[in-house]
Amino acid sequence: MSFYACRVAATAANRLLLWTLDQQGRIACDHIHDDGHWLRFALNARELKVLREHDIAVEIVEDLAKTAPEKLKARATPRRAARRSARRSGDDDDGDDALSTGFIDQYLDADEVAARIAALAASFPALCHLSVLPEASHGYDGAVAALAGPSDVQLLRLTNDPANRSRPALLLVCGTHAREWINPLIAIEFAEQLVRNHDPASVDPDVIAITRILQQGEVLIVPVMNPDGLNFSIHDDPGWRKNRRQNAGAPGCPGVDNNRNYDMFFGGGGSSGAPCDGTHRGPSAFSEPENRNIRHIAETYPNILIAVDSHSAGEDLFRPTATGGSFIGSLPVSPEDELIYQQLETAANAAIQSVSGKTYTTGSTSNHAGTSDEYLFFAHRVFAFDSECALEFQPPIDSALVSVHEVVAALRALAIKAVDLEVDTAAPVRIVQAIDRTGSMAAFGYDDDARANAKRFVDLMSLGDSTAVVSFADPSPDPAATPIADRASVDFPLSVLTLPMMNAARDEIDALAFGGWTSLGAGLQTAVDLLAPTTAGRDAIVLLSDGFENREPWTAAVLAGFPAGIPVHTIALGPQSDVPLLQQIADDTGGTFHLSPTSLDLFAIYNQIRADATDDDLVFNDEVDAQGDDDGAQFHVEDGVSRLLVSLVGLSARKSPRVALIDPHGRRQRRGDWGYRLDARSGHLVMRVLRPCPGRWRLCIDEPGACRVAAFVRSPLKLRVLPEPFWDGKRGRVGLAVAAHSRFAGGLRLEGSGALRTAAAWHTPTSPKSLEWLDAAGAQLRSRAGLRMESLRVAQGDGVSKRGCATALERTPRCLRTGKYLGAQATEIEHALMFAEPLPPGTYTVDLRIAGEIGGRSRFERVARRSVVVPG
Repeated sequence: MSFYACRVAATAANRLLLWTLDQQGRIACDHIHDDGHWLRFALNARELKVLREHDIAVEIVEDLAKTAPEKLKARATPRRAARRSARRSGDDDDGDDALSTGFIDQYLDADEVAARIAALAASFPALCHLSVLPEASHGYDGAVAALAGPSDVQLLRLTNDPANRSRPALLLVCGTHAREWINPLIAIEFAEQLVRNHDPASVDPDVIAITRILQQGEVLIVPVMNPDGLNFSIHDDPGWRKNRRQNAGAPGCPGVDNNRNYDMFFGGGGSSGAPCDGTHRGPSAFSEPENRNIRHIAETYPNILIAVDSHSAGEDLFRPTATGGSFIGSLPVSPEDELIYQQLETAANAAIQSVSGKTYTTGSTSNHAGTSDEYLFFAHRVFAFDSECALEFQPPIDSALVSVHEVVAALRALAIKAVDLEVDTAAPVRIVQAIDRTGSMAAFGYDDDARANAKRFVDLMSLGDSTAVVSFADPSPDPAATPIADRASVDFPLSVLTLPMMNAARDEIDALAFGGWTSLGAGLQTAVDLLAPTTAGRDAIVLLSDGFENREPWTAAVLAGFPAGIPVHTIALGPQSDVPLLQQIADDTGGTFHLSPTSLDLFAIYNQIRADATDDDLVFNDEVDAQGDDDGAQFHVEDGVSRLLVSLVGLSARKSPRVALIDPHGRRQRRGDWGYRLDARSGHLVMRVLRPCPGRWRLCIDEPGACRVAAFVRSPLKLRVLPEPFWDGKRGRVGLAVAAHSRFAGGLRLEGSGALRTAAAWHTPTSPKSLEWLDAAGAQLRSRAGLRMESLRVAQGDGVSKRGCATALERTPRCLRTGKYLGAQATEIEHALMFAEPLPPGTYTVDLRIAGEIGGRSRFERVARRSVVVPG
């Protein structure tokens, strides 16, 4: 088909008409260059006819179909800089510190690109890891018989440690639109520069930067996403844009526009449902194998933080923005993410300017629906761009290579930003589990539950955290027969967690043998000796016991010399446990006390302790009767969350339970390598999602019986129930303090509710007791189980605004409820929630649900569980 470089006068009427036709999908006019006098773009014969039907005076500048063959044959003058080997040998008199560059000099078809990538991978096996993506293309059907049929699609991983999937990564996708011949050359040049300039011994700043990319991060490259289309454009029709799908009912109009086939805003403006149009979106989202390959990458590599889908023509960096585009009025881009995007654009443009002095347009969307940047950002929280380079689809090769080097420089800068991108990574923690392995644990049937929860606690920790397992019991009935030092043992030493170390810890927990007498002090002393004296400020001990201590060393003596900064979270298991002592241990060390009458309660308690001991908050922690329930659990994830972790307990031991984690857009999260792990021995499942989409998530479970589900988020908003409950002895009421810390901009509004149950009947949990939620004046707000806001204290940090409510803080929490005064940075709120009626003496379990809004724009939820002792 004919293919022309065209121009029309840059009038307001022409701009509006071209925009309208583009939004309707009638023309693929998404690469207009506006110089103020002329609007320049490329059209095929069909699109040229559409413009003339609308009486637009179009001037044909070049018949691109005629000039393309000569451009394809042309070779550029080699630009490769001097090798660094001379510098390494000491011969650096010429002062040439340039990177090795200039590895391509002509346009290539898809098979030639694949051969170049394969040769590079063979030459650098320690850095290049080449694979084939799961789905082959529809198949090339042009004039070159040797190329006929489906093509494999390559994925090239560049890293010095391919076994490590946790390093921050950049994804580059090239060759989406067939006629944009420049972009596969960008993939080759970028890959060649990274591996050929990698040199850990170099002192050159540019070389050091490239070495950091491959040693601290990784790069994933799809050199040609649409190989059939590229081959057809080069060998048959230079103006061809789409893939080569055979559209049903339209044999003369093959092809789908791969950059309109993603599911985010699929079918919106800038795409067409007509097979003959260049922007045909296909029959459904992800109908195309090429797009499903990109989805596979995004789901398999959750460490991808930045992505670039490289296009031409134009000199733009398109991406999602808060103000949206022409096909949608606004997009849910948070201020925090908008700031990160701006920083990435600044770095990319600085690199481009260093090559050519140009500045690419930034801060705008591509104004088309179903594109890769919006899919990757909103579905996977990847900072994604659709970049445009050059002012022609197929410029002369010398001109093309200037654009290639502009984009490659930008990619190197973005890859460094990926390595350094702050994604709210938590500091590692060190947690020692101290487990009572006395005979009563086995006699009451607690031993299996103790093992199962201890193993799951290990699985809930993060790679890079440290853990140890200590158990305590005196095996002899004679108190003098066993040395005090032997009344506790280190079953798994304090170790940094890797996947093999996690497995080793779980095996040691499985091997625990129960029997003997109780020495709580021995367990505490052994645990703290593993952490002290080099306490890291992120340490904790989890102490589980079902009985009274009856062997030395006594707990009081151990606590007398206990170092500060190591909280002990205690669990009283069963009717014989010493509740006052275990509560005192928690209170004295700044930990939390929990009472556990049932197995599923023990799971819930371990979930709560895991949140208390780390940087994660709980958004769901409840029992779900999953059988036949499509909406087994629902919870809300707010803006800015860097990781979601979901845990299920109570599954059958079969290898493939039917569990589906579904994001707010209705997408089922896939197993892949993003964190799905089933422990067939104890029936628990752990799933992790990096940078989850904000909104309502669902967990669908098709398993018989009850499951305990927990969902943790790592967020700039920290909302915690403080460890020690308080009791108003004069009025016989109990309360809990809630503290919030937020790095979000804007106000914070809180609301809450609570449920109470007595723990006096150990084996028969009682129903929640209904209480009233009251406002600050004591008036009833809503009739449901709840708490009363009794008092409010605000600790003012740097970000607190004192306007409006400063004088009212000591009198009323009303300003807190409206969220008008709370500032953005380092702000702590603490207020007390009290039950509205007195409680009889006893030990109670309190389940809190706290929700609210951040800055009036983002909903959040938190849950917490505390055991409260009301004295007699």
